[in-house]
Amino acid sequence: MITDLIEISYDYLSRVVDTSLYPIIGKIQSKNAEEYKYNLEQLDTIRRRTHQSLISSARIVDRYCQENCLPLVYGGDYNDRRKVAEFAKILVDEYFKKGLYG
Repeated sequence: MITDLIEISYDYLSRVVDTSLYPIIGKIQSKNAEEYKYNLEQLDTIRRRTHQSLISSARIVDRYCQENCLPLVYGGDYNDRRKVAEFAKILVDEYFKKGLYG
């Protein structure tokens, strides 16, 4: 469960990077303006869906923690998409800071 949350957090951050870089890279790689626009829209759709999965995963983990009298992992406002995104970054940063083997 927590592994899923870490993985979806990493996936979300990766999608953000892809979407952010595409305006630069996509203009070079795209054959025309229509292809560029279509690809950018697809990347943004995937990013939004991944963000929604991140929110759902955080809810599931927090619900599990609450039901088992454990501290909440996220515990913030699930409707605040920016805060959830910041949480994903913190989670991934901590994972890499501690190393792969804890």
